[in-house]
Amino acid sequence: MRTRKTAVAAVPVAVVAGLSAPALASADGRHGHNTDHRGQALTAIGLTADQGLVEFTVDRPAKTMTIGKVSGLRGDTKVVGIDFRVQNERLYGVGDKGGIYTLNTEASP
Repeated sequence: MRTRKTAVAAVPVAVVAGLSAPALASADGRHGHNTDHRGQALTAIGLTADQGLVEFTVDRPAKTMTIGKVSGLRGDTKVVGIDFRVQNERLYGVGDKGGIYTLNTEASP
């Protein structure tokens, strides 16, 4: 398995809420309450159609904060899926040719 660390470029992402509607599922047992155990709103990260990463709270998915564009792929032309691993608190991306990347989730200046 090949794994590469991929940075998110500092290029702003134009986000249209309809184009950046990532799939989101939650099974926290609180029957629709979108908060964590401390009462804070839960956040999610989405991958847009134009290879951008956005962050949003699950109770307001139309209001996104741009993180940046995915860049630095080797052997792949785009990321086709993302997954956050709680074991090591990293976001992983899967490329269209099978590459696996760790994605930087810090917002670009």
